[in-house]
Amino acid sequence: MKLNLDIIKKIVYGAEWVEEKENGFVFHRFTPWEEAAIENNNVNCPAGVRLAFRTDGTELELGVSAKPAMEIRSYFALDVRVNGSLVGSLTNLPSEEAVGNYAEKEYQTGDYTATFDLGVGEKLVEILLPHSLILTMGQVELPDATLVEPVKRAKRLVAYGDSITQGFDAHHPGASYAVRLADALRMELSDKGIGGATFRPDWVESHRADLVTVAFGTNDWGASTPERVREQATAFLDRVAECYPGVPVVVLTPIWRKDGEEERPFGPFSLVGDILREVAAGREGVRVVDGMSLMPGDPDLFGDLRLHPNDRGFAEFAWNLADAVR
Repeated sequence: MKLNLDIIKKIVYGAEWVEEKENGFVFHRFTPWEEAAIENNNVNCPAGVRLAFRTDGTELELGVSAKPAMEIRSYFALDVRVNGSLVGSLTNLPSEEAVGNYAEKEYQTGDYTATFDLGVGEKLVEILLPHSLILTMGQVELPDATLVEPVKRAKRLVAYGDSITQGFDAHHPGASYAVRLADALRMELSDKGIGGATFRPDWVESHRADLVTVAFGTNDWGASTPERVREQATAFLDRVAECYPGVPVVVLTPIWRKDGEEERPFGPFSLVGDILREVAAGREGVRVVDGMSLMPGDPDLFGDLRLHPNDRGFAEFAWNLADAVR
């Protein structure tokens, strides 16, 4: 069974819309309005997007075309899970290189194909798309399947943030904190993380949500002033309250970064967290989680050794965040 656009639309989650082009399917995690407003090439990365379905197929054939969204990120992985367990990945990053400072090395992009053994019997299959580059899916085929049924989760998490929310620098897309948090809470994920982003209230649009997370600040520290961050964070939370009335909101203060002890015109890095706690105080339904408490400041837990967690770092991050959210 070759999956066509109608089937893809029924089994995709985390995408606002799916576009069929001559060479395959493109998954958009932002609406056309959001894409036009944001004007950042990272919006084209399908972070948090997954296909989830029940099938009796024993094999899955995939073909994709991958290209970088930015000059400094060319690694990627597409994961296939069966009944919640990873059975294989389509990746250009050798496993032995997914340690140390692998994130900013150059890797081959282009066309990739793979066949995955799904095992016998009816099962849940999930295809998790990469967060780190732009992808077109040219082939999705279950050669011997007679059944493809969507699998839905009742509730939905909308995650706003910067590159850390987008998933940098996890190797596997299922390792990012946003994906792990959604899995832990049994929610669908709408990942609105954008590499390089700061607080931008004009980028917020209303979506269906049962929980909203907001995680900015590390980029603001180097590119703004305390007064501007206070103003923009206030406007951002005002906009979230307008777009998501009655929905619980969790605000994350920034996590550790290697240069966080540097002196900058903004002031100490810790001031960002202080401002966010001040802005969030007294808002109904808004809770602040201290990012510094989510994972230790160990460079070996970061894909670039300084700012963006790797798979191990995100595991600890997400585990502690899920506990705090619960």
